[in-house]
Amino acid sequence: METKALESVDLILGEAENQMLVLDYEIGKESFSVTVKPYLTIQEKRAFVYYVTNGCFTDDGEYLAELKEMFFILAFVQMMTNLPIPTIYQEEFQKEIIDVEKLVRCVDILNLMQRCTESDATLKRLMEELKTSINEKIYGVLQKNS
Repeated sequence: METKALESVDLILGEAENQMLVLDYEIGKESFSVTVKPYLTIQEKRAFVYYVTNGCFTDDGEYLAELKEMFFILAFVQMMTNLPIPTIYQEEFQKEIIDVEKLVRCVDILNLMQRCTESDATLKRLMEELKTSINEKIYGVLQKNS
C-alpha cells in the first residue's frame, strides 16, 4: 500500500511539473507564446526573495522602494518564463547588462503579470506568497538597519 501511495505522489508531482501556463500573443502579423512555470522549488523561492530584496538596497543600506516592482518583474521573467532577457552594452563596465527598462516595458505591453494571475490560480497564489515574503524580508532588513 505504501509503495502505491509513493508512486501516486510521484505521479502527481511529475504531472504538476509538466503543467506550464502558455500565453499566446499576436503582435501585428507575428504570433508567439510565452511559457510560464507556475511553481518554484523551496530553493528557487528563497533565491527569488533574496534577489528582489537585495536589489532594493544600496551598499550602504538605503532602501529604494521604487525598485521593488522592477526587481520582482526581472526575477519573475528570469526564473519563471521563456521570455528572452534584453541586454544592452554598458560602456562603463565594458560588458552586456540587462536592459531592465526594455524588459519592464515589454512585460507591460504584453500585460504579462496580469494575464498570469488571471489565467492560473496556482500561479496567482505563488506570486502573492512571493510578494508577502519579500515584504517581510524587507521589513526585517529595515528593522535590523535601524
